[in-house]
Amino acid sequence: MALVSINAKPLRAINPHPLLPPIETSTTVAMPDDTNWAYVEVNLAQIDGSGTAQAWIWKTCRNQGSDQILCGLSEDPFQDGASGRWVSGLRSATFCLRVDGKMRAYANCKLTTWKAP
Repeated sequence: MALVSINAKPLRAINPHPLLPPIETSTTVAMPDDTNWAYVEVNLAQIDGSGTAQAWIWKTCRNQGSDQILCGLSEDPFQDGASGRWVSGLRSATFCLRVDGKMRAYANCKLTTWKAP
């Protein structure tokens, strides 16, 4: 069994004024072709200000057969409900961070691959 972690550059979102609409930022991490399983996780690392912040796994794409890639979306952070999950045949994962109100937030995004022997 081989475990390898891939840490994406932390997401950062800054909303300088409480009357501005919510600000969202995202990043996508691609996986090597030979990945069997991957644990996809995101968490808020730092929050500063008087608003709200949410970090979630927005999209995962995985192999579905030899010539198909299937992508699943979670556009609402409250629908996702989890900060991490195992995905079989992961090809890529997109992470999202949203801030609302006057605040600054950071989120850590990580993929841990597992390859069966």
